[in-house]
Amino acid sequence: MTTLARRRQLAAACAVVIVAALIALATLTPFGADDAPDRSGRDTCAFGLPCPLGHLGSFALLGAALACWEAARIARARDSVRPTRAALVALATALALAAVDEAAQAWVDRDPQLADWLLDAVGLTAGYAGAAALLRRLRARFAARARYASSAYTRKP
Repeated sequence: MTTLARRRQLAAACAVVIVAALIALATLTPFGADDAPDRSGRDTCAFGLPCPLGHLGSFALLGAALACWEAARIARARDSVRPTRAALVALATALALAAVDEAAQAWVDRDPQLADWLLDAVGLTAGYAGAAALLRRLRARFAARARYASSAYTRKP
């Protein structure tokens, strides 16, 4: 376990916490709570974004941060790249966070809705799956380059 691997895992964990805090800021404070219609008459959510886009986007970022944390954990432990129990627990915890976030919106004069939670779940899953696929691809590409570089230097003329 190298220091660099520990730093990467810590940075990814910090990213997860920061994104979760930003989601809470956007949904549970008066700063982010903006249920007023925009110019076109549609309801807007935090920061003037359309509600489905806000839910999908914010939880996709959380899913991508979780995928980065999982990739850093795998690199540190040198495990396989298959989803592990820790990743499933992290996703389940994030889904529970989304449910708590929706339930807590009743305290800040917003309407908790099952449809919003489903959008959160879709965004979380899509963000995690997309980032995990990209990270696996990048890891395979860097491993192939490393194998090629090591074979090029070990050949004798």
